[in-house]
Amino acid sequence: MLAACGDDSSDADDNSETTAAEAGAGTVTIEHVDGETEVPVASERIVALDAQWTDVLVAMDHAPVGYIADPNVEGGSFPWRGDDLDAATAMTATDQLPWEQIAALQPDLIVVAYFAQSQADYDRLTAIAPTIATLSDSQVDTWQDITTTAGTVLGDEDKAAEVIEETNASVEKVAESCRASMARPTSW
Repeated sequence: MLAACGDDSSDADDNSETTAAEAGAGTVTIEHVDGETEVPVASERIVALDAQWTDVLVAMDHAPVGYIADPNVEGGSFPWRGDDLDAATAMTATDQLPWEQIAALQPDLIVVAYFAQSQADYDRLTAIAPTIATLSDSQVDTWQDITTTAGTVLGDEDKAAEVIEETNASVEKVAESCRASMARPTSW
């Protein structure tokens, strides 16, 4: 499975690292912009310091134990997440991460994107738990890459493929509806 960066046209074999099945020892190595991280497969206590990672983990039926709340959204969480984050700790980050809250959650994995702006931030996170930073040199990783990586980390590549397939089907259904409505003549 894809365990690093790539766009939709990339060959997954070129970007692959150890898959969950190959790991055998209970770990998988994930490549990211800050290097490689050896992650326990099927990590239970994941802290998501990125909205995309939070959404993907919820979609994978593996809500994080802690996540960064969005200060611009009422209640800090988006409506499509439903009550999936009720048991999770919502954390607020302004110009820096809530280091003590993250450590208090005793994560066995931290996933982060733009909040690890420096090597010092990344190093501080890895002192708490294995940390996966941004997967690519892009400012924002694709949700497909994050989902595929989550499937690898959770040891459930089939669920990741299912989430991607179902989401793509939903998007296509909306696109078809839009195309159909645009093709109809409008009367004034």
